[in-house]
Amino acid sequence: MQQEASQLALCARQAVSVRELLRARDRGWPDPPPVLAPLEDVNRWMSDPRSVDQDIGVFDRTQIWMNLRLLHGLDLDEFLVGSRHAYHVVSELMHGGKWDAVAPLVGPECLEAMRELAPQIDELPSEALDDEIKIVSAVLRDARVLEPCKTKKIAKGTAHLDVRFSALQGITLHDLQNGHTRMAPRLQESTWTFEGVVRGDGEEGGMAASATEEGEEVVRDWRVIDIAWQVWEVQKPPADEHGNPPGWPTHGP
Repeated sequence: MQQEASQLALCARQAVSVRELLRARDRGWPDPPPVLAPLEDVNRWMSDPRSVDQDIGVFDRTQIWMNLRLLHGLDLDEFLVGSRHAYHVVSELMHGGKWDAVAPLVGPECLEAMRELAPQIDELPSEALDDEIKIVSAVLRDARVLEPCKTKKIAKGTAHLDVRFSALQGITLHDLQNGHTRMAPRLQESTWTFEGVVRGDGEEGGMAASATEEGEEVVRDWRVIDIAWQVWEVQKPPADEHGNPPGWPTHGP
């Protein structure tokens, strides 16, 4: 019965999404109708707990499903692998205070917020900078396709993808914000918003170039534009040989 209900819910989500796409088509696209991402790929991502957060409500899932269909050329599996790498690289560079190296990887406002943590980073003991980070999971939490705008230099195909990370680490963003130096592993849950431009047919890679009014090209790799986080204390030491999060976390600083 539960499986049948789940299948009915999936059909309902797809039906709602199809109706929205049909309404958009009937209103008339400003450009030729977009090429949609393969249905089988999007459905596979949506049902895979390793790809998309399964705790999302039905309406949010519908929105994500529709936006993923509009992001033809996106390989979500490859993107999530890259997001894990970005998590490690940005975290390590930030811990080391290497802001010139961080700058190309994050948005200006995000960089400014990170630099406000610099005094606390300088006060960390040297062993803290070698903190090992173990990513437990990285799943898509939201997907949004932005409206193209030449004056704001928003290229066609620009998207915001929210990735929810669960990671075990000794130095957390909360520590950097408050100047704490505790080294015991804790579970940091954070949502990183990535901004990028997805290519369409006939273009290689995952990014696209779009002409502005001045004839200049906007080529933008995925970059981090926002990070939200919370940290959980771990009560028990690691005891699961399958790599599951150790112990049962309780909320704490």
